[in-house]
Amino acid sequence: MIYLNGFKTLIGQLCKIIPQLKLIDVVPQIQKVLNSNDDCWQFACIHFLLPELSLDMRELIKADLLRIIQNPTRNEKLCEIDQGAREVYESLF
Repeated sequence: MIYLNGFKTLIGQLCKIIPQLKLIDVVPQIQKVLNSNDDCWQFACIHFLLPELSLDMRELIKADLLRIIQNPTRNEKLCEIDQGAREVYESLF
């Protein structure tokens, strides 16, 4: 439980810092996560980071989020990443 609380704290802190960085530095890294096979990081990015991003950053990541919604990998379906992506997409766009 301590590990999980530490992870949540780290993610929370990162989600406040990352949106303040330059688009050119942040967006490619987020796109790598969204197109990876790491469902834990995909979940964290989608649910905690994307809502904190500026509209400009969100627009650049929109296609990656739509890919997860419209054409999810087997793993993204099993881990319900596609469903979370749809919920976040609908709330942001």
